[in-house]
Amino acid sequence: MDPSVFGSAACGLFGILFAGVGALKMLCMAVAKSYGTPAIGRVVRFEAHRGSQTVAYAPVVEFQADNRTIEVRGWASWPVGCQVGEEVPVYYLSCCPGWGQIVSGRDWLFAWVFLAAGMLFLFVGLVIAPPWVIHTIRGGGLPKRGLLTDD
Repeated sequence: MDPSVFGSAACGLFGILFAGVGALKMLCMAVAKSYGTPAIGRVVRFEAHRGSQTVAYAPVVEFQADNRTIEVRGWASWPVGCQVGEEVPVYYLSCCPGWGQIVSGRDWLFAWVFLAAGMLFLFVGLVIAPPWVIHTIRGGGLPKRGLLTDD
């Protein structure tokens, strides 16, 4: 089998995964902001998330809901975009405040970056795909001759 098929598929799947993460984060923030109760949270600490070569830090934010203190975690990143003690907007659904969402401009930016990067990888995966893969995706089915062989 042609090795470019595997590269194309890997690139495309990676793109779908990245775009899906971005779209899901956007959906969660949009639902939280549209139907949730707003609160002001305060960054209380950062949690380290170790990768293979770097460390990213996720802010842990506390806010008050239903007369209790709730903690939510933001996206892990490096460099850190906020400081301990900083106030950030949080939205939560009254039925489950523990699933609150930090909805800041930085979080929207991260989600857009993930979505855009995913779309770029998907596009690159389609560009490097062999012609018979594109033909199949378009609904033409596997060609009988010509695209699979040099006949």
